Amino acid sequence: MDINLVQDAWNLLPLDQIAGGHWSVDSLVIAQQFKDTLGNDFASVWNNFIKTGQVWALLIGIVAGYVIRTFTSF
Repeated sequence: MDINLVQDAWNLLPLDQIAGGHWSVDSLVIAQQFKDTLGNDFASVWNNFIKTGQVWALLIGIVAGYVIRTFTSF
């Protein structure tokens, strides 16, 4: 992490509000960079769902549930 970014962020804080008790130094959050892999994770899960045949179990369950509901409803 670049220390200059932290110092710049600290200099932007309204110190009179912190000193006055409106803000707590403990509640400060410094943003960090992270690698977004949500799209890749979803693609991996979906491919595994299709590859293992779970999609067929889902479809059969939906059809069977609909048929059972139709026969048991008044």
